[in-house]
Amino acid sequence: MIAAVQAQPNCFSPGVNPAPLYVCDQNKYNEAECEAQTTVFADIDCDCGCGEIDPDCYLPRRFLPVDNDDPYARRMLCSGFAPQPVEIDPRYYQCRQDDASCFLVPLEWTCEPQWYDQVGSGSLIGGEAACHCGCGLYDPDCDQVRDGDIASVSVFAEYINGTYNGWVDNVNQHDTGAICNAEGNLHYGPFRQPLPDTTALWSCPNSWYNEVESGFSHADNNAPSCDCGCGAPDPDCIFEHERFFDPNSINLYCRRGAQQGFKWNDNPRSFCNAKSDVCQLLTEVPDWICPARWYGEKRHESYGTNGIPDCNCGCGALDSDCVAQTTRQTGEMGLLCSADGREDNKGFEDASLTYYCHRVTNECVQTPTNWNLICPPHFYDEGAQNIETVCDCNCGEWDTDCNNLTASLYCSDEPSNLERTWCSPKTLSCRQAPEGWFGHPMYYNEWEYGVPPAQNGSDSNARQALPTRQNPTCDCDQGIWDPDCDYQALDGVDTTCGANQFCSKRTNTCETLVVPGWTCHLSLYNELDTDTFGTNGLPDCDCGCGVYDPDCVRQDRRFIQGTDSFGLVCHEISLENTFDRRTFCNFSSTPCHDAPAGWLGAPSWFDELSSRSWGNRNEPSCNCGLGIWDPDCRLIEHELRCGVEASRTRQVACDPELPLCNSAVRMTVSLVALVLSLAFALLY
Repeated sequence: MIAAVQAQPNCFSPGVNPAPLYVCDQNKYNEAECEAQTTVFADIDCDCGCGEIDPDCYLPRRFLPVDNDDPYARRMLCSGFAPQPVEIDPRYYQCRQDDASCFLVPLEWTCEPQWYDQVGSGSLIGGEAACHCGCGLYDPDCDQVRDGDIASVSVFAEYINGTYNGWVDNVNQHDTGAICNAEGNLHYGPFRQPLPDTTALWSCPNSWYNEVESGFSHADNNAPSCDCGCGAPDPDCIFEHERFFDPNSINLYCRRGAQQGFKWNDNPRSFCNAKSDVCQLLTEVPDWICPARWYGEKRHESYGTNGIPDCNCGCGALDSDCVAQTTRQTGEMGLLCSADGREDNKGFEDASLTYYCHRVTNECVQTPTNWNLICPPHFYDEGAQNIETVCDCNCGEWDTDCNNLTASLYCSDEPSNLERTWCSPKTLSCRQAPEGWFGHPMYYNEWEYGVPPAQNGSDSNARQALPTRQNPTCDCDQGIWDPDCDYQALDGVDTTCGANQFCSKRTNTCETLVVPGWTCHLSLYNELDTDTFGTNGLPDCDCGCGVYDPDCVRQDRRFIQGTDSFGLVCHEISLENTFDRRTFCNFSSTPCHDAPAGWLGAPSWFDELSSRSWGNRNEPSCNCGLGIWDPDCRLIEHELRCGVEASRTRQVACDPELPLCNSAVRMTVSLVALVLSLAFALLY
């Protein structure tokens, strides 16, 4: 403390006693003011218990060390009319103004002791008290602010590292609605909210505003209240739905209309209409079993904690908010499932956008697994919900609405007005049949785009009805060739042609064909004549079909031009084209055979007499110089082929031991032909 230079007597005028009730040494009364007048400093003490409060007790001292050099720092003496006053720690005591007694403030209090409970202690400063916030403990003076008895709220900073930081703000309660919450921290009232144009209309006590956050309650059950009719929306009303599950969790107070001034907790169908700011009953939906506030949130702006309207599903009746479920994609609406509803009441919120509220069953239904997020969930199966049926394509899963021929087609987020357009059940994307197609677009190229499922409804643009199909179908005579007809010979592919008919690619019509003994599909017979080449785009020699296929006359093209120019299908083995160049179709027995090892010519040229596979010639030929002896060379009359060269003369023969043509000229030619044949054989 500062040592006194000289002890001064009472600095007031002689005969003037400013504190007639002060019973201690009057030279100790109001020492700070006396020293300010004389500039002579002495020890400054708060002398408490002297019958009247010493003004020195109002000086700041909280957290100032006892030996502080501040000239106004002082001790606190508690005399209590004792001969020898007792020194106490001034940082934790106050001198009560009403009886000038020493009082220990709660140790949690971090501001000036003299500021705690000024109204209760009578320790008013200038005749006024202040609600002090941020002092570590709730100040009982703030009760007066809540009731509107104190005009100003003094807000102080917290003390950091034992150092007093001074004033932070001095806000006016009537301008800002600021109050101290139950924890002793500043809580702004309605006028510091994001919508000052509406909250400025708040007409109820400020402590009623947002009690959930402030921790106060003006109700007899100590629960927060949704105060309806106070001129502006009360944030407490966001939690009003909890009354439905626990009547004592929150109250509903109605301040306008027929229910003015009533606590309306007994009727679960009552709620506060945030748009009109009045209490009302939900009477229009008698089957509604959820909190009344949840119905039609968008209409009366009574949103929940997420701040947007919710489609509340599973509440006994369809929520009017569920009509606009499309806005969920943009975050403008939520979906809450089950009668228990919100997340904090046992329900679940569909944040993943994989559910929708079924408008007939009023239940949350999950979309198929691969339904993608670009399509709102409730677009799936609209027909079953008794709403406009739209075939939504490009959504990752087949929309059952696409089974309805009267449904509009959406290929993205816009309707498709293109002719000959349909949704492919296989690619799940919009496709367009080519120009010139006369049939229904869904029937074009079903092999690639999928078989349309069972249809309902009618299509006035279709040339024919749409019966249920199990397999891709060759639709013949529909203006242009149907790619499905390339597969008409395969099992699992149907055709619109009748019995003993096939679809000819040359005419694109159903043609009748009767081939006794033919056991394969009619489209495979004599493809060179009909251009109906099948899936590989090549004419095939179809072997093993009961009778010889005329196409097999040209099977040596596989040897001469390569296997990519002509096909061979051995039906007794497989329906696939064989690429073995040693294999050929035996005309005599029709199954496929292999030429013997060492034969270098076309496999069908070997022993044509036995296999009768001499092609378009009238008789077998002696094929000489092709690696091994051809048994056809035994014939007296024959065409002689020296390698690939043919001769009709009888003067040249094939030597069975070489085997080569035995004329020197022929031998030279044959050797050249042999080399060419070998080279060709190695190439393939």
